[in-house]
Amino acid sequence: MGANKQLMSPESISRPLSVAIAGADGSFVWADAKIQDNTVVLSSPVVKDPVAVRYAWANNPICNLYNKEGLPASPFRTDAETPAKPSEKSVK
Repeated sequence: MGANKQLMSPESISRPLSVAIAGADGSFVWADAKIQDNTVVLSSPVVKDPVAVRYAWANNPICNLYNKEGLPASPFRTDAETPAKPSEKSVK
């Protein structure tokens, strides 16, 4: 992201919402998020060493992270999706 592409939340909301982090165990918890120097800083007292992030990863999330042009950030995840294992009853 370039210097002119700053992150922001609407003035009515002081921090990004719908952000979750997980540790090595893969259990996601809501994160405390804030914007600091054009970077989203995440933390949680439950997750000491985060390995994955999800933003707005839900059926009807609250999306309140925007760039300075007012365009919203798309929902994303940094963890890899685990493919479903084939059923033993699958037709071959």
